[in-house]
Amino acid sequence: MLDKARVYERLQRRPFPTGWEPTFKDQHHISFLQDCVGLSPIPPVSELWLHNMVQLLPAPLTRKYGTEVAALVEEVRQGFTDRLRRDLVARTVPDLKPVVEPPVPRAKDTELPWVGFSPWYQAFFEAWQRVNRRLMVTHHCLRDALQLCRSVLSDALFVDWTQFQFPRQFSVDSWKETLTQECETEEVRLDRTWYRQLVDIFGAVTSAGGGKLHRQRLFASANTLAANELRNVLMRTVEAYVSLFRFPSMLPLLEVDLILDGCTVSFYPPFTEIEEAALFPINQLAASLQRTPLIEAFILGDDAHMSYMTVDIPDVFLEAARHTVSQHVRHLFEAPLHQSQQLESAFSVHER
Repeated sequence: MLDKARVYERLQRRPFPTGWEPTFKDQHHISFLQDCVGLSPIPPVSELWLHNMVQLLPAPLTRKYGTEVAALVEEVRQGFTDRLRRDLVARTVPDLKPVVEPPVPRAKDTELPWVGFSPWYQAFFEAWQRVNRRLMVTHHCLRDALQLCRSVLSDALFVDWTQFQFPRQFSVDSWKETLTQECETEEVRLDRTWYRQLVDIFGAVTSAGGGKLHRQRLFASANTLAANELRNVLMRTVEAYVSLFRFPSMLPLLEVDLILDGCTVSFYPPFTEIEEAALFPINQLAASLQRTPLIEAFILGDDAHMSYMTVDIPDVFLEAARHTVSQHVRHLFEAPLHQSQQLESAFSVHER
């Protein structure tokens, strides 16, 4: 049996001289020793580590591609063993012309199970460093902004629909005026509270050091974060409004007059105006918060060239909401329309 310790000690005690070129016989002996060391038993990779790795995969993916996942685990197990074997051979019987080893990872990463045993780790580590330099979400200002948005806007609605429920009563004009005032009031409130706090978080960024490109990326990320949070508030408000129609008893009363003109019985306002009034909140919400200034433009105070965030609600979402509300309005209007037709028919018969 080969005593690896003695071979390694001998090579360390009597290294090959600098500039020495091996003959074919010397290289043959070294290759033979390397093959002998390569036959040594290698401890397998920990099954617990493999199990934890598989647990990180989504369950539907594991169920659908069970065979491929098992093949992947076997490939990782074999790659781990092969890398350990090559490392053992290189450390015990080094080549006459040593292979340049890749850079050693950072000290705090040496505890990771794949460090030193995976051929793609260095490429992964370099890519991770590039992403980390460009990943603005790790900036302390963005973390504070995200926490502010979650605390203020996470469950907020742009309009509180509970104040419009039955038994409140509106005409078509008063309904539109009330909703318009409510949206304008909420815009002013958000501007004076949430938006000013958001601006204060990034106020020191413009005066602090750092490259222009870094600041541009930071403010672009902040504007995207704020726009997404405002868009979510508007979409939640639209969903809450549409859900009111599932329970007609919660809807406010709408004043409608029954007009008798000769032998004709009709409603005023007509159905088209009633449907438009029902869709008005969706259109009003879609037009709200469209003049929220970009954070950097507001800090610089350039009113002449002010730019605004893009807080547009997706058209597909709006069309689905309008279609649902229109269907509910038509269903609710069927009974009054049928009664008016009965009155018109009865009145016409009475006249004859």
